[in-house]
Amino acid sequence: QSDDGRWHQVIDESDSFLEFTSTCMISYALLYAVRSGLLEESQTRPAITRAWAAIERCIGTDGLTIESACESTGKLPNLQAYLDRKASSGRDDRGGAMALIFAESLLRTPPAAG
Repeated sequence: QSDDGRWHQVIDESDSFLEFTSTCMISYALLYAVRSGLLEESQTRPAITRAWAAIERCIGTDGLTIESACESTGKLPNLQAYLDRKASSGRDDRGGAMALIFAESLLRTPPAAG
């Protein structure tokens, strides 16, 4: 996870761009793991909080536009093909849906008391 709260488009390639949808998906997975008892909330909550702040910054004030969402693809043949995917900014229904799934999961998994 980057300092700004997002994950990279290819998460283990620091030269790839910081990306909206990967951040939504990874953060949702962390929340799911907390709810399932697979991860300790105290260890994952800081990453989740940073991710949500980054997601909020990437959604336009109109609630419709998204910054730095990777174009959707199926399975690609190699790493370079993934790295060649473009970041888009603007209306992105797929990215918006991922943000809504993450937001809904946050509402169902409030921070622990204390």
